[in-house]
Amino acid sequence: MAGAFTVPLAASPYAGEDHFSARYPLSAEDQQTVDDVVSVMGEGRREAIHMQIVWANCTKSAVDRFSAQAETARAVAEAAMASCTVEETLYMVASGIRFPQSIRETSLPELTARVMSNRAALGR
Repeated sequence: MAGAFTVPLAASPYAGEDHFSARYPLSAEDQQTVDDVVSVMGEGRREAIHMQIVWANCTKSAVDRFSAQAETARAVAEAAMASCTVEETLYMVASGIRFPQSIRETSLPELTARVMSNRAALGR
């Protein structure tokens, strides 16, 4: 049953760099990051890297919006990730990631720290 949970990117309605670029444009700085990483990892990783940056930007923006709320920093970080499920799903499909928990676990400490940093800047 290997591969039962994977969706070939070519079969996905989100396949194709043109779709990702048009629907989720990046800043010039982020596009340069994509180009730099692709130059090392290969052109076949462009969509995955693009969507990873889109997802990261979405979660950071959500953390910035939610930081002033009274919930714990961890709860705010988790809510930020939950608000970016479309971007997370596209990142997972483009990357071939099967289990969202793997990227959530690696992102949670950074997002929690961002909440705490934002709160410190607000004097909370």
